[in-house]
Amino acid sequence: MRNSRPATFQKKTAREGKTIEMLYKVINQFKKEDDVESWNNYIKFSGLSQIEEFCSLDSNLNDSVFTPESEEDWKNCVNEDCKFNMIDKIDYAKKILHNHPGTRIFGLVIKPQNISNTEAEKLLGYDILDGYYSNSLLTNCGGFPDIFPNSIINQFGLLDDRMKAYEIRDKLKSQYSEDAHAKECEVVAVFSIDQ
Repeated sequence: MRNSRPATFQKKTAREGKTIEMLYKVINQFKKEDDVESWNNYIKFSGLSQIEEFCSLDSNLNDSVFTPESEEDWKNCVNEDCKFNMIDKIDYAKKILHNHPGTRIFGLVIKPQNISNTEAEKLLGYDILDGYYSNSLLTNCGGFPDIFPNSIINQFGLLDDRMKAYEIRDKLKSQYSEDAHAKECEVVAVFSIDQ
């Protein structure tokens, strides 16, 4: 196991000229057509009937296929607590994708700020993940109706508005400071990546 974090893939946004960090997850996507019964049970449990395609980064539903094992894996993963299943280079994410048929790559930016016009075209929305970057507080924690209604979650299981995502995150941290998932939660932008 390495002791330091590898250099990350960074790119400059077109308008702002600021550097953002795009990371990648290769996941087995939870899809209705793969398991209609599980999909219907989830929709009934969650009350999120508006979801058409599940693009949340919740690892219980969209589980990662990548766990670093080889030296090459460790050179390409995010070597930080709870982020080992994130990849910092798109080419390596595509390599993992091709070794696991039927999977999908999502791009993600933790604590997103301004999103450029180019990036906005691929933006699916904003998730709020726990401090382990594992559970979505939007789609897999039973809901928080006192903080947000399910109706603001889009067809991908995400939020459309970045500022609203930060507002919800702040309320979750404040009002549920004893909750293991809410107390360290963070906003993550989720992007569709060409396969």
